[in-house]
Amino acid sequence: MEKEIVFFDEAGTPFNGATIENTPLGGCETAILRVAEGLAAKGFTVTVYNNCLEEGMFNKVEYKNRKRFESEAKNGFGMFVSQRGLSVFQSKFSAEKKFLWLQDNPKGELYSAELKLHLRKVLPEIDYFFVVSKFQKNALVEGFPFAGKKGFFLTRNGVDEKIVSELKAKEKNPGKFVYSTTPFRGLAVLLKLWPEIKRRIAEAELHIFGGRKVYQMSEGKWQRLYDKAGGMEAVFVHGALPQKELLSELSDASLYLYPNTFEETSCISAMESISLGVPIITSRRGALPETVRKGCGVLIEGDPLKNDYQQKFVEETVGVSENRKKWKEMNQECLKQDFSWKTVVKEWVEFLEK
Repeated sequence: MEKEIVFFDEAGTPFNGATIENTPLGGCETAILRVAEGLAAKGFTVTVYNNCLEEGMFNKVEYKNRKRFESEAKNGFGMFVSQRGLSVFQSKFSAEKKFLWLQDNPKGELYSAELKLHLRKVLPEIDYFFVVSKFQKNALVEGFPFAGKKGFFLTRNGVDEKIVSELKAKEKNPGKFVYSTTPFRGLAVLLKLWPEIKRRIAEAELHIFGGRKVYQMSEGKWQRLYDKAGGMEAVFVHGALPQKELLSELSDASLYLYPNTFEETSCISAMESISLGVPIITSRRGALPETVRKGCGVLIEGDPLKNDYQQKFVEETVGVSENRKKWKEMNQECLKQDFSWKTVVKEWVEFLEK
């Protein structure tokens, strides 16, 4: 079973290797897809068990519905990676190595509850934790000290370097600002601040991307938030877009405005923005300081729900937008960063083959 690796995705989102071409995908699903196809290109035999509706071979990766897993696991695997899910480790199957690839915040309410329920029980079955940021590793060990006895592999999420390379030189529109993630991570704060930003930057437009469907979120207050946004001056709600279309829309923006209220672990939308040369105004929270590297944007201290933070956010947005020399320096620093999946896969190969 040399160089065989199996991925198991316990989340409910159905996808295969072709999905990303025409359907919006969440960050976790994108990560499996890109790492799997990258390893396959390096000579690994790669299988993904998930909720895919169409099974088959895509970019040298075999996708199977996870209903097959239990019967096929009896034969054992080479290397096994479960992304997020813990319960699969309670199944009795053999593998050369078993890894748990974390994406969520171990301190988050839902994932923390799952970890408390299952982690100690399945820990003997896990050889390594794959973590996507130092913040995430520290949060896991702080919340579950017994997990610190295991090995850790520090990886991250990434961006599609081929699409980015085609778009990053696109001329920027100084008045185009974007918000490109789920609504519950800071959109309400941004909409509160938008009238003041618009008052001070006459040509400003806010383009909102992302949506509930990517994360299978229910209707309700988030739809009301989008409805509110759609009724505001110079605000355009685009919804969730397939990756290439989304990156094209982001590529001519001037700033990514993200008054983040959520502790990100490895924010793909921030990586996409920076890789396209679009500086980001955001919060010093979670793993964002690891992603928004020096000179690539502004990290604001404090609570995004408090007035002092909100005033700083407006001032930084206006200041960077109006100071084109400062903006250009940030733009150039952004373009120097390497967030490619190619580099991520290279690091995986080095780890898996050592």
